[in-house]
Amino acid sequence: MKKGQVNIKVGMVAELSATVTEDKTAKQMGSGRSLVLATPALVALMEAAAQEVLDAHMPEDWESVGTGVNLTHGVMTPVGAQVRVKAEVVGIAGKTVEFEVCAWDSQGEIGRGRHQRMLAKSRTFERMLRKRV
Repeated sequence: MKKGQVNIKVGMVAELSATVTEDKTAKQMGSGRSLVLATPALVALMEAAAQEVLDAHMPEDWESVGTGVNLTHGVMTPVGAQVRVKAEVVGIAGKTVEFEVCAWDSQGEIGRGRHQRMLAKSRTFERMLRKRV
């Protein structure tokens, strides 16, 4: 990659794993009463996987921000279980990157969806944020 160049391509993938801990449960995150993986925690893991793809292929003066999530989280995963998530680049439109995101525990698939992130130079995000405050 040339210095200062964004080099994202369809098909790029990142995976990561995490253990379901009490701080990631629906009860602790306020999204339910059960001690199971909370949907907001699953979304955060999926976003982290997508960010991992981008971090490996963006210059240091660039960053991304999540702009959309469409997710089905249909299976409960208990505290102590391992969760694996994968994010794969499936589309690029200008500075927007779209990912297919999937998650599994030891029993099989627990969630699937799409996630979009917008890319920009860090100073552009800072300028946009200053306009909001």
